[in-house]
Amino acid sequence: DVVAYDTGVAFALALAQAAPERVGQVVAVAPLAPMPKLSDLAALPRQQRLFPLLARTSTELCTAMAGWGGRALMRGGPEGFGKTVFAGAEADLAACRMPTVQQAFWHGHAWHTRQGPDGFVADARLAATDWLTPLTPLPEDVAERLTYVHGSQDLSAPSLAVDMLQSRTGGERVT
Repeated sequence: DVVAYDTGVAFALALAQAAPERVGQVVAVAPLAPMPKLSDLAALPRQQRLFPLLARTSTELCTAMAGWGGRALMRGGPEGFGKTVFAGAEADLAACRMPTVQQAFWHGHAWHTRQGPDGFVADARLAATDWLTPLTPLPEDVAERLTYVHGSQDLSAPSLAVDMLQSRTGGERVT
């Protein structure tokens, strides 16, 4: 089984398509759909809109801004994580106030940040492409084992984008 979060959905779907016999269930949590058009970015919170936009125009500037953001993230620590990453997304901020969620997010994002900005920039570059087209249509047996878990108030993975993702891949959606 594969559990994917955010842009990880692209890798999970690619794996399920390339080796369906090796993948049981695919669960995509808060999946980030492709955003190849500038209009796709409009629904994202401001600070999250910036990075896919920069990834399209200047990898160097995107890397510099990701480094600056990473330093701000580390200065804020676990308590400041939600405000740094999810400002303007009330449901995400509320979730980040729950100690177990806060620690899980902090653990993953702080580790990622300590590795430097390259991985984050690669995620932003992926998000700014139409990564889904080469993967669709998914084989029917893969689509039958696909579940999207998405909060209806999740601004980081806009509902319309998740609707589009599910319409092109099939699968079940749990909200």
